[in-house]
Amino acid sequence: DRGRARADIREGYEAGRTYIRRYDEKKDYLIKTGEFAECQRAYLGEAMPPPQLPPTAVFVGSEAVRGVECEHWVDEMFESRTHIYIDAARHMPIMVVDTMLQADGSEEKLMSYEYDDIVLGEPD
Repeated sequence: DRGRARADIREGYEAGRTYIRRYDEKKDYLIKTGEFAECQRAYLGEAMPPPQLPPTAVFVGSEAVRGVECEHWVDEMFESRTHIYIDAARHMPIMVVDTMLQADGSEEKLMSYEYDDIVLGEPD
């Protein structure tokens, strides 16, 4: 069975939320925990995107992230820049950081995604 994805948000603005995308059943779920717990279901009409880097991403070098040697890729579109860090040994994402380019050439960090506890294969 393919076409399933799940993300558990542990920190930040969306902490306590779980997103489950069932591309195989065309269903999208949002589960909120806490004081105002709820579950929302929506139609998911898109196909599951392939697990690949954007075709416009450029390799900029190697860098250690959280003690893991990673390939560092950068994808730019207009005023945004996305830094993608891929575990060089396991070929799995470790972190993605979205930034906005400033007039002076600096970058303002907008949000970051840290991947941990990744399990490849069919869900339980």
